[in-house]
Amino acid sequence: MTKKLVMALIAVVLVGAGFFGGMTYQKSQTASGPVAGGRGNLTDAQKAEMAANGGVPGAGGPGATSGRTGGMASGTVVSVASDSLTIKLASGSSRTIYLADSTTYAATSADAKSKLVAGVSVSIETTTSGDVSTAESILVK
Repeated sequence: MTKKLVMALIAVVLVGAGFFGGMTYQKSQTASGPVAGGRGNLTDAQKAEMAANGGVPGAGGPGATSGRTGGMASGTVVSVASDSLTIKLASGSSRTIYLADSTTYAATSADAKSKLVAGVSVSIETTTSGDVSTAESILVK
């Protein structure tokens, strides 16, 4: 009986040591950056931008940073024109995205571009030049 108790105690100690070692190793392997490592290494301005855009880095919003090379925007379509669409972001602000001939469309059903109407949810990959954002691809949800 004592031998079984000693073996069980040794097993518990080994499992605990293995768990502790694994946790320590994982902490040393965590990647840096806003996606992999959390928001700890972002500037205060970047954190504020993400908070204003529903946690989406580079989503723009009111006063989007000029010179940005692009990003993502998600929201609900407010209006659609032949060359642009306006979406309402999670923050409550609106953003106009311009459509190019090269813009691609995707949806959970066929004919995605025709599904792009006011009231649908979208995710948009954009490129930005100055204060003008152009859609690279649009996912109609």
